[in-house]
Amino acid sequence: MSWLTMDRRNTPIAFRALGMGLIARRILSQPSEGRVVAAFPSAFYLGTGTHLICVGTRSIEPGPIHVGTSAAADTDWRALGISSGERVLLSATAIRAGQATVIPMGSAALWSPAPPFGAIDAENARQGLAAFRAGVAGFSCGGISAHIDPRLRPGARDHVSLAAAAPITEARHWLDGMLNRVEYGPAGNLDWVDRLIGLGPGLTPSGDDFLGGMMIALHALDLGRLSDLLWASISATANGATNPISRALLGAAAEGMGIASIHSGIAALLANDQPAIRKSMVAIGRIGHSSGWDAMTGVVTVLDRWIEATSGRRTHATSDRLAITGRALV
Repeated sequence: MSWLTMDRRNTPIAFRALGMGLIARRILSQPSEGRVVAAFPSAFYLGTGTHLICVGTRSIEPGPIHVGTSAAADTDWRALGISSGERVLLSATAIRAGQATVIPMGSAALWSPAPPFGAIDAENARQGLAAFRAGVAGFSCGGISAHIDPRLRPGARDHVSLAAAAPITEARHWLDGMLNRVEYGPAGNLDWVDRLIGLGPGLTPSGDDFLGGMMIALHALDLGRLSDLLWASISATANGATNPISRALLGAAAEGMGIASIHSGIAALLANDQPAIRKSMVAIGRIGHSSGWDAMTGVVTVLDRWIEATSGRRTHATSDRLAITGRALV
């Protein structure tokens, strides 16, 4: 047994760290003291200053702030004595929470998302996006995800979706303006960001998830400079408009990192890999109540406008060449 934690009946339970994300490793590399910010049956969040780590069972999906352990999927951390406000000690060798819980990091595997994509076939991506949108109806749950297809209109009682309609439309206009510039100039009008942060219920509000998905997709397309402009606006508002857990995840998204299935979904869509698209949809649907779909709405919004901008540049380039050569290109 590599370590022990005692539950309230003084029964020894053995766990070990199996994996951790890049940001979790960064936080653990410097010894620090903090508190349990929130405790749930399958996971608990540790806070130290402005940083957060999420510790979960073996079923937790890889992510930038996640630490997965060998605890069974049905483990209830609260039943083991983990509760909000408890003191925690963090280091590269172990996580210590409360009086009894010690999680040695040992040889925990490091998870990180794939680097930005290289050359992307815009037509392949267009077909992948169409396939993703066609399959959404059987998976998504309304709210912001109603905007995955811009032709859809939210229901009259879908208040989150209705509130998000105007700012998401403005987000598309902002992307069009920025993607069609030769060089990135001023940040453009980002007033729509303030109307999305904190919008919707849940541990991570739907509007936050949408913005996070946008930043992850921009990094995947190697458009980190646009993500930086977006993050500057988000970070200026987030402290007073949303909760610490969502702020931490937005900070990770600003570095291009999100839950593993979001990255898998982006890769499948860009490659027009139909089986992988269907598989990613199942995984995305398991992220929170609607967080996976809300984040993918932000992803799809970026990819849709990038595809249009890329196709437009190619069309203009072809027209210019035809005007110069006076003949069809083969």
